[in-house]
Amino acid sequence: MSDPTLIQMIGAALFALAVIHTFSTRFFEHLAHTQPRHAGLWHLLGEVEVVFGFWAMILMLFMFAVSGKHEATTYLDSRNFTEPMFVFAIMVIAGTRSILQFAGSSVRQAARFMPLRSGHGQLFPGTGPCAAAGLIYHGTRRDDPGGVDVAQLAVCGLSLHQTDCPWR
Repeated sequence: MSDPTLIQMIGAALFALAVIHTFSTRFFEHLAHTQPRHAGLWHLLGEVEVVFGFWAMILMLFMFAVSGKHEATTYLDSRNFTEPMFVFAIMVIAGTRSILQFAGSSVRQAARFMPLRSGHGQLFPGTGPCAAAGLIYHGTRRDDPGGVDVAQLAVCGLSLHQTDCPWR
């Protein structure tokens, strides 16, 4: 086995930093609330979905600085970004107000037919059936990365409008 190249060592170190960053996103969210001057940056760095893209950008900058433009662009051209771009597009669309409102109303409609009691010992009274409907939807769509996120946002939206919500 040959010795690792400088780019491989830098890539391994940046990957380790990305893994550490992944488990530190809560810290960045905390910074966003305690450091309002740079809150936007801290919120961005606190998003788990952003972490590896951010560190991949840093790797490309290192590759450009160490190996030059030709090798960096050749490496980028050899990658297939179809699936990550598709997931990104789906997540952007899933985060729009109209999709969230549609998902919320769909989950509420489905929850009306579920034989679950609500309001008794639940963290958010009235959202148990909605959460169950959202999780059933997600269970039927395991290949859908946004399914559980949309369900969580729909349930959270219901909860935040209630007067007994602990987050208010």
